[in-house]
Amino acid sequence: MMVRQLIPEGLAEMVPGPELGALLAGIDIHAVTGADAVEVLRARARQLSHEQARLLATMVEVGLCDPDAGAGEVTRLRVSPPYAADEIRAALAWTRRAADREHDFAETLVLRMPAVFTALDTGRICRNKAWVFADLCADLTAEQAAVVCARLLPRAGGLTTGELAARIKKLVRACCNC
Repeated sequence: MMVRQLIPEGLAEMVPGPELGALLAGIDIHAVTGADAVEVLRARARQLSHEQARLLATMVEVGLCDPDAGAGEVTRLRVSPPYAADEIRAALAWTRRAADREHDFAETLVLRMPAVFTALDTGRICRNKAWVFADLCADLTAEQAAVVCARLLPRAGGLTTGELAARIKKLVRACCNC
């Protein structure tokens, strides 16, 4: 029989970031009760969403780094060039398609849909839900996408991706009179 490890009080309310990451690193999942394991799962999901958002933000920055900048010089381009994903591809040993897809997704969230990016970064939604927003709002104007996000982001964390997609599609039809 194992000795039970207690999870820290307030774990369910902790925002993702370095503090939560360090706290989770100290939890032996094999030594917690079933109910506590579920709480740890939720906390890890929030932390993972945060880390995925940070990775996407870094991809955008890598794409904007000026390749002509001098050594030690920090210079950014205004818009990422068509080859922006190539640096990501080389750094992570990804295929061209994977690097292009991820860089496009990153730019969509960080630059076009900052509310969705913030929801991912704060652990309120997972990457899959962020993808649903990005995919189904791709053909909308910035204003229309903002309306969809304002209406659905507050409840998105409690919906499945299928439920979220259905609600986005319904709202898009109403918004766009399609």
